[in-house]
Amino acid sequence: LCKIYIKRAMFYSINILQKKGPLGNVWIAAHYDVAKKLKKEQIMSTDLVKTAGEIKNPEAPFSLRLSSHLLNGLCKIYIKRAMFYSINILQKKGPLGNVWIAAHYDVAKKLKKEQIMSTDLVKTAGEIKNPEAPFSLRLSSHLLNGLCKIYIK
Repeated sequence: LCKIYIKRAMFYSINILQKKGPLGNVWIAAHYDVAKKLKKEQIMSTDLVKTAGEIKNPEAPFSLRLSSHLLNGLCKIYIKRAMFYSINILQKKGPLGNVWIAAHYDVAKKLKKEQIMSTDLVKTAGEIKNPEAPFSLRLSSHLLNGLCKIYIK
C-alpha cells in the first residue's frame, strides 16, 4: 500500500502578504509594533476602505485566522492614523488649535481676545462633526468642550 502525501495548499497567494504586496503593511501592523516597523508614509498611504474590501472579498479565500489577523492590523493602522491626525490638529494654528487650547487651559490666560473672536463657532463645529480624517471619540469630546468654553467667553 502506497501512501500519498499531499502538500497542503495555502488559501492565499504568498504575494499578498509580502512587504510590498497589497496587504503587506496590514500584516506587519498585525504582528509587530506599528511605530517601529512602519513609516508614517506607509501608514498614511494605506487605503483603509480598499484594504477592508480586499479582506472581506479576497481573490482566493482566506482562513478565518488570517482574516482576523489582517483586520487586527487594519485597526492598528486606523488608530495610528487617527493619532497622527490628532497631533496635526494640536499643532495647527487656527480654529481647531484654538479650540484644543481652550479645552485644556484657561481661555483667558492662553488665548488672545482676537483668537477667541476670530473662531467661527459654526464652521469649527462642522469641522469637528465631519473631519477630513477620523477623530478619536476622546479628541472629539475635548474639542467640543473647548468650543463650549469659547462660546461662553
